Amino acid sequence: MSKLPPTGRKSAKNDKNAPKMIDFMPFLKNICMKFVYRLGGVNTCMNETRAVTSAKAVKQIQNALHRQHPRYGLLWMMGVETGLRISDLLTLQVRSLNQLPLPMTSIFVGNVYESKTGKHKQFTLGLDVSERLTKHIRTHRLKPEHYIFFSSATNKQKPISRQWAHRLIARTAKIRGLQCVGAHSMRKIYACNLYRATGSLSAVQKALNHSYPSTTLMYLRDLLPEIPQSGAARQPPD
Repeated sequence: MSKLPPTGRKSAKNDKNAPKMIDFMPFLKNICMKFVYRLGGVNTCMNETRAVTSAKAVKQIQNALHRQHPRYGLLWMMGVETGLRISDLLTLQVRSLNQLPLPMTSIFVGNVYESKTGKHKQFTLGLDVSERLTKHIRTHRLKPEHYIFFSSATNKQKPISRQWAHRLIARTAKIRGLQCVGAHSMRKIYACNLYRATGSLSAVQKALNHSYPSTTLMYLRDLLPEIPQSGAARQPPD
């Protein structure tokens, strides 16, 4: 039986010049996974967190964390007031702070060397936070070597983890309809509040120990999108 003559058509598989088929599967998979995550209540913000721009919402998160445990509310208050990274905030021990006497009361002053940059950071706690911190130390009978944000009442020489703190804050905020809020949001809220008070980008940059003003602008974009973005090139966040 004779073979049929070739038709002149080449297989798309073997033809290098044939147009390539577009693989839509990764795109569809990504869409489906985001849909599933949203149904399951999983935070799809990944590593991106945002500042809480409403003072009322900041207070609501503080109160909600306090109801879960007073030290969680204290964690939120100190993060918003100092602008410390969560990794530095959690490593604070009682001996990391000094009490500054005032008439009828006292406030706390602290010094840390940032774990990420090695830069020195000094901070002062306000009267309200200082009073809560004093009560916290007395209530739990914390010694100088104990961590302020200890992991459990039976283990005060180990702090809660950064991941656990982020999940705690994210879950508390999400219940109140706030998305993309996490542990790093406290530092961004501090930046926004400082800019509101000073109107100075350089003052915020210095307070956060940022190397580039463009990084500071990234912290302020949720609150102040009208700040001019021209200038320094985009740099990795500090």
